[in-house]
Amino acid sequence: MDIKEIVDNLNLISSVIPDYSEGRNRGLSDAESEKIAFEAISEVIESLEKLEIQNIDKLKILVVEQQEWLKRLIFHKMYPAICTDHIQVFESRKEYMEFVRLQVEIEKLLNS
Repeated sequence: MDIKEIVDNLNLISSVIPDYSEGRNRGLSDAESEKIAFEAISEVIESLEKLEIQNIDKLKILVVEQQEWLKRLIFHKMYPAICTDHIQVFESRKEYMEFVRLQVEIEKLLNS
């Protein structure tokens, strides 16, 4: 279930029954317990929406980084050659692992 779907489902909640005894244990009045319980739902929705925006922003940054890698390491090294010629795309194992790390991060964000 993605964040947007969770937020949509949380919007189905029209009322919350606070745990008054828990509120009293915390030293709150019943009115304060109600207020905090109602505000908690709104805060969860806002937090999830912010998280979704942050994930989208992070994904955009990673995609730009990925495009730079592709331009620098792959397309820059291509030359008019026979299709069966092999080219070494990455200069080192470190470059390859950095590219793989980037791909894994993008995949995680896309699947979250």
